[in-house]
Amino acid sequence: MDVIVFVLVISSAVFHASWNLVLRKVTGNIIVVWLSLFVGGLTVLPIVIGNTYIKGLETTISLTGLVCVVASAVVHSVYFCLLARAYQKGEISIVYPITRGSGITITTLFALFVLNENISFAGGVGITLILAGIFLIALKSFTKNSNSDVIGMSLSVGAMIGACSLIDKVGAINVDPVLYISLLYIISGLLMTPYILLNYRWIIGSTLRTYPGYIMTVGQGSIGTYLLILFAFTMGSVSYIVPMREFAVVVSVFLGIIFLKEEITIPKFIGIAAISIGLICLRLG
Repeated sequence: MDVIVFVLVISSAVFHASWNLVLRKVTGNIIVVWLSLFVGGLTVLPIVIGNTYIKGLETTISLTGLVCVVASAVVHSVYFCLLARAYQKGEISIVYPITRGSGITITTLFALFVLNENISFAGGVGITLILAGIFLIALKSFTKNSNSDVIGMSLSVGAMIGACSLIDKVGAINVDPVLYISLLYIISGLLMTPYILLNYRWIIGSTLRTYPGYIMTVGQGSIGTYLLILFAFTMGSVSYIVPMREFAVVVSVFLGIIFLKEEITIPKFIGIAAISIGLICLRLG
């Protein structure tokens, strides 16, 4: 794997775990999620305008690109709603590994058998170790009946991650990545608006007054993460990039332990070791 792609993906993983920590700190407040989408989309909009004016980039979108933007926005609106609900009840060191682990499984299998992408032996070992490490970290949650709802929601989020990754692989090639992500976030926010107004309109004002910093952090952190991955998709193989993003699981577990005082277990540390070794295998592959 190219060094630039490697750095992009690892940086994205760190940012992704960080904004998830912030979202968990506000117990998955759906208004924070909703408003952060507009913050993220509008944050990069000036870059789109500047690139168009200075560099003369093409701003028209092909039919394929438009379909990808809309399809990804639909999936993302569901993804953010499910993620918010999962963080209302579950710890980040449980929710995050399950969502990422199920997402990577779906994406990698699709890339192998549908997109016909090739994976070396080292890459295959790396993917296997990452998957084993992720589910080992989350193993304890499967033995607790009280966590059954959290597990179900986390697996659903993972399915949305898999769908988004595959759509965005095509979208990033057909649309300028910055334009793509700006439209994606704004449209996702608009799609969530009827649901928010119908069910949560009475807490919009109080959330704005209480969590302005959290809204900005989640919005800018999540879109920054996404931009890094979209650029990586234009330079590398999706079946390598998506598994390597799971370094974020290692980061999220440590963040949960340090900042949220979540439980430290031997399986968590063994899982972290497996993921770390898997990342090295992917880098060598």
